[in-house]
Amino acid sequence: MARIDPQLIFGCEVVLDTVSSSLRLLENVQIAYCRRLLGLSCRSMIAALFTETGILPLRYRRAILATKYLRYLLDLPPNHYASSALLESVALANAHHLCWAGDLIDVLRHLSLLGGITTSIRTPIHLQLPAMLDSSSVKRLEEDIKAASINGLQEVIASSTKLHLIRARQAHPRPPPISDFRAYLSIPTPAHRKALTRLIASDHSLAIERLWHADQRRPHGVPRPQRLCRLCRGGVEDEAHALIGCNALLLRDCRLLFRTRLAQVNNYLAESWPTFQPYDLLLRIIASDSCTCIFARYVFDVFQIFDAEPIFSSSP
Repeated sequence: MARIDPQLIFGCEVVLDTVSSSLRLLENVQIAYCRRLLGLSCRSMIAALFTETGILPLRYRRAILATKYLRYLLDLPPNHYASSALLESVALANAHHLCWAGDLIDVLRHLSLLGGITTSIRTPIHLQLPAMLDSSSVKRLEEDIKAASINGLQEVIASSTKLHLIRARQAHPRPPPISDFRAYLSIPTPAHRKALTRLIASDHSLAIERLWHADQRRPHGVPRPQRLCRLCRGGVEDEAHALIGCNALLLRDCRLLFRTRLAQVNNYLAESWPTFQPYDLLLRIIASDSCTCIFARYVFDVFQIFDAEPIFSSSP
């Protein structure tokens, strides 16, 4: 990200994001880069890019840098040209003229979580002109912008049926930060790391995801009960079924090997396997740091097996 971030934030403290269509071009670059970095498709949920990496959505990052620049201007001596320019800009804003200070107030007032995610989740930050000249108020403003970004991500996750694994992680009694660099992103094998990322971001090739999308034959997608497992036809082909519940012979050796490895790093989960519901066991394995590497390898192997078989759909 260090190679592309300077291009995305260059000049953002001076030229503010008053034109949303121009900002969207830069956001699209950030989104495309993060998707490629994580190994996700162009259909993946945008919110997952930020919850899993700890990267701030670009419009919030640019807004924070603009407020940091404002704090820098406030700390300048009164006889500095930039300090005088700030006072003139505030005076123009107070007289309802177009200016940098007025643009900053407008940008913060219209902050919304990534137009690419949704335009309905708005987290406005109200900055008054008197507070603009108070350094401590501006510093608190930076924290408010970060909090607004987190709140926006939380709302998206809470309302999304696809990000259920991330939502379940946040329902833990001691949940991790909503946006952070996840430990599994340090898995050394790229194929295993990307397989686990696709699982958590719900960007995989299982029927629960593939048949959700509409096409010419199915303008409304396939109803969930009809997205049956391509290997056993014994249940809906979702994440828990494919990784834990499916009894197809093709998965037997792969799962046996995983349970053997699991017993070496987390004997409790290995011995308790039959007592848990598939989805509950899946959540426990994902939450266990000791299982991360072997589980990522198992997810990769299972996805390989499923990808080798044609997807099954009971709908015409």
